[in-house]
Amino acid sequence: MKVWFHERFLERYARDPAAEEGRLDTMLAAVRARHELAVPEPAAEEDVLRVHTPRHFEEIRRERRVFPVAMLAAGGAVAAAE
Repeated sequence: MKVWFHERFLERYARDPAAEEGRLDTMLAAVRARHELAVPEPAAEEDVLRVHTPRHFEEIRRERRVFPVAMLAAGGAVAAAE
């Protein structure tokens, strides 16, 4: 199985406790031991707009720390679906 992962997913990109450093360490070690990691490219804006409203997209775009990570996560979702 291929798991889409980018090192930027490890960054603390928000104040939410779900974004704390170290939150993925145990999971990532287990995944690396058993699966191939593939690095996603950021999603294209038109792909994101297929599932989100333009208003939501623009709200996230204004979040300078969140937006790049969100686009990588969306890119990974698109790649996994393909």
